[in-house]
Amino acid sequence: MDNEAAEGISTYKLNELMIEDDNDLTEQILDFLTEIEANFIYKKFDYFYKTETKSPQQRVSIAFLPENIMHLLGIKSYS
Repeated sequence: MDNEAAEGISTYKLNELMIEDDNDLTEQILDFLTEIEANFIYKKFDYFYKTETKSPQQRVSIAFLPENIMHLLGIKSYS
């Protein structure tokens, strides 16, 4: 990512945020991740589409696994 694209982007370590008292950002992140886990992890979604108006309908199935979510959300994984 170049410097222009990185402007305005903040980086946080969740474990450090959790140590701080009354941190609204931590609560928002944890609420968001809880919703993702409840509504997307191990769920299969079928997307139906047509390549052209008169073409037959096609389907793509998508299943979200825990190891995919961080990547899809742009969260860097640490081992």
